[in-house]
Amino acid sequence: MNQRILAPARNRRSAATIAILGALAVALSGCASPSAAGGAADAGGMSDWASSIGTRWEGFVDGNLAPLADTGIAIAAWWLGLAVAARIVTLLPWVRDLRLTRATGHRLRTIGWTLLFVAPIATVLVTVFAKDTLLVWVLVGGGLAWLAVCVLAPGLATRSRIDAHVISPDGSTNGAWSIDALLQMRDLNADDPGHRVDRQDSPDFSEFITVADRSGNGLASVAAWLVQVLFNSSPWLLQVTMVDGASAIATLRRNGVLIGEVHLALDARGFVSAADAAASDQHRKLLALAAAYTAMTMAERYPDVRGFYRATNWRSLGYLGVAQMAENRAERDHYLNRAVEVEPRSLLVEYNRVQAEFEDSRDRVALEQLMDRLEPVVNQAAWVCDTELVFGAPPRDWHEYVLREPVEGGAFRGEPRLMLLRTLVLYMSAARNWAALVDLDSTPDAADDERRARIRRAADRLVRLLDVETAKQSELSRREAVGRMLRASVRRDRPAARDDWDRRVRRDRDHAEVLLRMRARAALCYVIFHEGQPGQESLVAAADPPPDRDADQGAADAVPTPEPVAVGPRLARPPRRPGPTREPVEIVEPWLAETKASGEIEIRYSYACYLARRSRTAQGDVHTRVVKEAARRVEAARLVDQYRDMSAWDPELKLLGTEDLMRALVLRPIGSAWEISRFRHVRGALAGQGILQPDGLAAASGLDTLLESTEMRGDEFGMLLDASTMLRVTEQTDAGGLEPAQRLRAARYLIDDAACSVRCLLVRMQQDAAEVAAEVAGAVFWVPTTDERNRVGQFLSAMCERLAEERAAAEGADGAVTAAVAPAPVE
Repeated sequence: MNQRILAPARNRRSAATIAILGALAVALSGCASPSAAGGAADAGGMSDWASSIGTRWEGFVDGNLAPLADTGIAIAAWWLGLAVAARIVTLLPWVRDLRLTRATGHRLRTIGWTLLFVAPIATVLVTVFAKDTLLVWVLVGGGLAWLAVCVLAPGLATRSRIDAHVISPDGSTNGAWSIDALLQMRDLNADDPGHRVDRQDSPDFSEFITVADRSGNGLASVAAWLVQVLFNSSPWLLQVTMVDGASAIATLRRNGVLIGEVHLALDARGFVSAADAAASDQHRKLLALAAAYTAMTMAERYPDVRGFYRATNWRSLGYLGVAQMAENRAERDHYLNRAVEVEPRSLLVEYNRVQAEFEDSRDRVALEQLMDRLEPVVNQAAWVCDTELVFGAPPRDWHEYVLREPVEGGAFRGEPRLMLLRTLVLYMSAARNWAALVDLDSTPDAADDERRARIRRAADRLVRLLDVETAKQSELSRREAVGRMLRASVRRDRPAARDDWDRRVRRDRDHAEVLLRMRARAALCYVIFHEGQPGQESLVAAADPPPDRDADQGAADAVPTPEPVAVGPRLARPPRRPGPTREPVEIVEPWLAETKASGEIEIRYSYACYLARRSRTAQGDVHTRVVKEAARRVEAARLVDQYRDMSAWDPELKLLGTEDLMRALVLRPIGSAWEISRFRHVRGALAGQGILQPDGLAAASGLDTLLESTEMRGDEFGMLLDASTMLRVTEQTDAGGLEPAQRLRAARYLIDDAACSVRCLLVRMQQDAAEVAAEVAGAVFWVPTTDERNRVGQFLSAMCERLAEERAAAEGADGAVTAAVAPAPVE
């Protein structure tokens, strides 16, 4: 090691040693008297000097340390006595179930603990300088003690912390289920983390108690019990006793007093059999009911709890939680209906029902009906959030808003605006799909202009509300601003340190990146519906993808450019005075840059859908760049199953339906007839009988042996033979100029997706040949052109003609055999 580094270290150690020895010498000399030291020096002996040190030390202990120790013990006993007294007061009937805001309770605890700490110290100090110590001790000490107990007791009693114990059917306590119950309860009103039922960001001893109590150590458990008793860290206790897989009993206590006890049961509708109840997640559904009961009961005691959007019935909230855990659609719809039945006015339930309808709205009429239904829901959300209405739609029977401006200084505090933003984003998503279908149909009418005007007003309102919410989330307190300044001051690259700190704070405040995705959707919607409007020309250019990196250079000379990094809004202190109102164009432009640079799959897919619309108006190189960028983003999004299925029917992506890049992504590839599911499941059995291609199954000999080898019923085997005939004719028909892979796609759609037999196909072609041709053309080409649809129609006509001839020949042969063996008619 470098000697220059070791030398200062040795010097520091030597200096520290000298300082310690000097301090020890001073202490020893202070303990000895000067006369004793001089006498010892004169006599030349050390015994008297040592005895004098011991005598003075005993005097120092008796005169100084002993009184301080006695005073400290008295102060500690006083602190303990006041804490126990305050804890006892919390059990009194008029204190243990107070209705108080959590902010007030926090202030009471802060002031109470301060008084408790100051009371004995102030009493001792005042008593020292008082003449009548007894009177001063009684007046000052008693008054401060009484005030500390009276202030601290309500604060301890109104703490909003809760603990849970879930007892499984076998009688043992299940720690994992207990944690699950707490998490479900905390997520019920997570829209406003600062006003949820049980906050996790507030300092408390609950985590210490939980760890100590579950450590298995007896001493640690005793310490946890003492802390719980003194500080009342978890006044609320939820106990859930699982009776079986479909029922339970929930008991809620506060400060040791029973608040309520309810019986929880799931509907016996055959969703899960009794044998599978223990192996499935039925216990989580029961815990969802218990969490809803607990959260709503606690919210009644704390008026400042927000996020339930004025829901009043806990069963409605519980059924909504069960519906979100449903394993199938029938179960989800059943519990959503139960939630509406219990509380028709619940905004949370209505939003989830409308969201479920959005998944099934894929045509123009359904989307128009959905938007018409969403308009009063958005108004109801605006009224609940205590802001002005968005639409002029009249309320429905179960809505509470009125068509007027909100009254300032109402009797209630508005709920979080996140629900209003959610409903507006859902409305704009439906509007985007509706506008894409209108562009695909190319048949707009006069009512579309009025609807587009309403959509533009909604987009403008969404951008402004989201800007306010983003600014609110980006505000820094004075302490946070000072902390950021201090952290950045010790770093060499201060801007990078500040950006890194801002990024971590934004992630903590919006860990699910809800506002990030909302900003992306709002910005793209605003550009889509304001395109061509005056003053909005710059937004289209801002939303276009960046130019290719090697567009102006050769491949060898191209300089690699790093991918842009998404930069969120800057964190800053709130302004002292409200600034001027920004126009939506100023708000949207930074959001577009953030959208293009984001790596979120949902945002990438949404931007790809916008680029699909942009391709309709882009020309030349811009069109080529837009199509390539959209295909690149869709390819990345299709790694997720949800977007792989969505891209096949998304009306915005269908605007790129004639592009080869998009067709190669969306259309499912097929290499052989064995990829058709009807034949794939029996491939091994057929190969064992020497059948190497499924189109030769109908003409094979020994069908009885084949039936036994496939282990299929007679009707299933008949459908297999029918599908083999349809496949053979499909592959042999060359009308329409379809390629072999395209003919295989047509066969897969007819056999697997449409589940058509030969008779069914012939009947459907007689009834509506154009509809069948449109369906098959969609399976073959995704978004077929008129020429492609005509070619598929020619192919189907030739195919059905050949099937009809074969069927007539087979029926004629069967008829001849039947006529030969039939008896002569009786005249």
